[in-house]
Amino acid sequence: MTKHIISSRFPKKHSDFKDIHLAIDTFVIEKPTTSFLSRHSIIVTQGSCFALEIYRSFEKNGFNIEYNEFTEAINSPIANEYYFRQIENLPLDPMHIKIKEADIFILTLGVSALWFNKITNEWQNKIDPAQIAEYHMRTISVEEAKKSLAAIYQSLFNINNNIKLVITLSPIPLNLSVEFNSIFIADCLSKSTLRCAIHESLVTLKTTKPVLYFPAFEIVRWLGGYIGYVYGDNKDPSHDKPRAIQPDYVNEIVNAFIRNYLIKDA
Repeated sequence: MTKHIISSRFPKKHSDFKDIHLAIDTFVIEKPTTSFLSRHSIIVTQGSCFALEIYRSFEKNGFNIEYNEFTEAINSPIANEYYFRQIENLPLDPMHIKIKEADIFILTLGVSALWFNKITNEWQNKIDPAQIAEYHMRTISVEEAKKSLAAIYQSLFNINNNIKLVITLSPIPLNLSVEFNSIFIADCLSKSTLRCAIHESLVTLKTTKPVLYFPAFEIVRWLGGYIGYVYGDNKDPSHDKPRAIQPDYVNEIVNAFIRNYLIKDA
């Protein structure tokens, strides 16, 4: 018996990008997919600005969703690990309760460049600007991020053993860097580190519990380069924010999630 090999190819023609729904489903979403979303699902999402946009789009689509804001500057695996370890041991905390009651948890990560103490090399949640010489900013390694992600998964499953975890990487660019003179190089390294760490954490996942990576980042950064203008707001040119993703494009991302993971007739 010949074993079927799942393969993928890059689009051959620019016309392959004209139908955004087809382009996302054909070239970005990994197959096969397993449906787990229903109109009755209780969803909790956490992250910074992109997670907020996901929340708004799901809400407009009539889903029961809660949003927990996480400061963009520290929205990293290390900071999230620290946060979830605390929440795990606080059963009366509102976020602990929300996670325990949820069917799906969507975690959006944003940055891998953080402040550390120069002497102890410990991550700093807050820094004193008057003592800035005591700290340095660095992009964490893939291994550091991977280790924190594994701890995050475990903490979330400890709170809710039946929850479905969905990991996304924010496509919103890094805002600033004191580590590199080029913000584009800093952003590329930060996002690449997180993307590799997410992949490695799922490949070596030591649990049979469901954890899914949803490629929102690839839909924007890779596919978006061929689709057209995905940043800013072409409906309101005065809304001049080049790091913000077009609202309609965010809706395309959420619609792709619904289209591929919604249980039919559920």
